[in-house]
Amino acid sequence: MWKFKNQNYLGLTILFIFILNVVTKIIGLTTNCLSLDEPFSVFYAQMNVKDIIHELLKGNNPPLWEIILHYWIRIFGIGIISVRFLPLIFSSLTAVVLFIKSSIKVDYASGFSVYYFHE
Repeated sequence: MWKFKNQNYLGLTILFIFILNVVTKIIGLTTNCLSLDEPFSVFYAQMNVKDIIHELLKGNNPPLWEIILHYWIRIFGIGIISVRFLPLIFSSLTAVVLFIKSSIKVDYASGFSVYYFHE
């Protein structure tokens, strides 16, 4: 099981890291229009799941992200904020996982440094 040096503030620290990560990323969420691989993902995510798998297996991209995005778009719409919010959540969760893993291996200070450099 996990062994943290200070168990008292672990939950609050994790929540703080997640919220801080979301807030700092949400500020620039609509700064630029869709670019790079985002239009590709949105284009394929609008297809039905069977077509997504069929089309993406022809190339070198695995279809999992577009399938997840497909259902996300069906629930929250296709606006720039809704399309970019899913990666924002995954990225913020990644920061939390990196903090936890480095805190287990070393200490809180290394956990915060890994979190900081993740950004």
